[in-house]
Amino acid sequence: LMLLVLWGLTGTVLRHARNYLEETTADVVTSLVELNASMIEFNLPPDADALTLDALQSGSLDADTMLQFRSLMDEMNAFGLLEFVIADRDDIVLFGFDMGQIGAVLEPLADVGETVTAVSETDAGQREIRASAPIRNKNGDLLGSVRLRMELGEIGDFLRDLNRAIVTVGGFILRSEEHTSELQSH
Repeated sequence: LMLLVLWGLTGTVLRHARNYLEETTADVVTSLVELNASMIEFNLPPDADALTLDALQSGSLDADTMLQFRSLMDEMNAFGLLEFVIADRDDIVLFGFDMGQIGAVLEPLADVGETVTAVSETDAGQREIRASAPIRNKNGDLLGSVRLRMELGEIGDFLRDLNRAIVTVGGFILRSEEHTSELQSH
């Protein structure tokens, strides 16, 4: 009976932990794409009617800001950042950490006018999060989007470690309970 309780408790704790960690990560990633879209909008020339590489470079983003941003992205790479791109309204990549992506045409977003964040499973069974935020000019016209894709492997690793810890502690408690019951019966 105790083994059944341990099994049920472990499953419940792991589901709750996965949901909490994925929701928290989704909130952080959503904030990150929105912040980047806002930063781009703020730095666009007032008369921008299209998002271009020239428009991105003409803003007041200095070298220190870009280095700090790059440092943040490098740290996020260690935690599963797979893709970060800025695309124009035609879904052409203007900026990305993978230089080979620049000029590539991305799959159109289903809801390009809103910030969207979704957790899904890849064909390989890995969980990942995708987020996008629109970039608009001063008139509110859609110019492009910031897109981010991140694998959630660190969460999976943490949950496997948590599962092992719960089973180990639970097994120890069950063995201690058996030993205590044996001593009391003699």
